[in-house]
Amino acid sequence: MEPHKEHEIKTVRMDETTDITTKKSLMVILQFFDEERNEVTDCFFGLLEVTESTAEAVFAAICNHLQEHNINLEKLLGFAADNATVTMGNSGSLKAKFEQLLPNIFIIGCIYHSFHLYASAAANKLAKSTEDFVRSVYNYFCHSSKHYNDLKEFQKFCDTKPYKLLRPSQTPWLSLQ
Repeated sequence: MEPHKEHEIKTVRMDETTDITTKKSLMVILQFFDEERNEVTDCFFGLLEVTESTAEAVFAAICNHLQEHNINLEKLLGFAADNATVTMGNSGSLKAKFEQLLPNIFIIGCIYHSFHLYASAAANKLAKSTEDFVRSVYNYFCHSSKHYNDLKEFQKFCDTKPYKLLRPSQTPWLSLQ
């Protein structure tokens, strides 16, 4: 769904990515209240190519894209993005630029990035042997079809729902894929 002129955009969310050709892109999602559906709606609003990842370049790209679509920046209530310094730092960041333009804007960092930081800090408190053990269990079952079939048979014997082992990842939410 795309916002119409009569929709008041309430929140802008963004994240950057770099593809395999090293081209940087900025994904923009808008959130607004859809009166027809009587609900808050999110919509993909563009994948913008950016040549620099500076706060100035990203801020200009977002503002220009919104203005090209006649979206009034001054009515924005919120902004959400990752927790990188260029995005959420205290000075010269994208957050600072939005706060300068809109002093009452609500700004929130990515909760997944925050949880990752918390989980990483907690994992650093665990003995290295714990992480090694978890990786060893995964490797034992997932690198042998016999071991994996034994695991499935054991789950069946215990009358438990068969679960697939997830590969431990440096970034916890990526493990869920």
